[in-house]
Amino acid sequence: MAIELDNSSTTTTPDHSNSHSHNDDNNTTPNHNNNNDPPSLLTAAQTILTTHFLPPQSQSTLLTTILAHPYWTTFLLAQFLCSAIPIALFLLGAVVAASVAVAAFTCLAGLVLIPVLVGTTVLGVGVWGSRWMSSVVLVWLRRRGW
Repeated sequence: MAIELDNSSTTTTPDHSNSHSHNDDNNTTPNHNNNNDPPSLLTAAQTILTTHFLPPQSQSTLLTTILAHPYWTTFLLAQFLCSAIPIALFLLGAVVAASVAVAAFTCLAGLVLIPVLVGTTVLGVGVWGSRWMSSVVLVWLRRRGW
């Protein structure tokens, strides 16, 4: 088999199509042409976008508008590309700040809540224990004749 190069010279590569029978055990190249494979993430996202958010009629209208107004299209595209990074950084910063605020509030709330829970637990055990002890003492006094 001959392959033409840019400088008009040719090179040959071995042609294995007419050689002896091919053994499948020596084939190390995986076969990705299986139609039962699940779609890739990109294909799934494209399918969702084209079916739900941008149906074919909207696609044709959008393409017609883009081709009819190239200056506006390129202007809006440039504005979007230049504004997307600062907006994304702002939103990322807001999410990080909110996460830090939630963590700080949780720690401060824990500093208040944990001693309160310990105190109420001690109080509850004390009330429960004193009622049991008073009932045991009353039963003992009744048996003694008081």
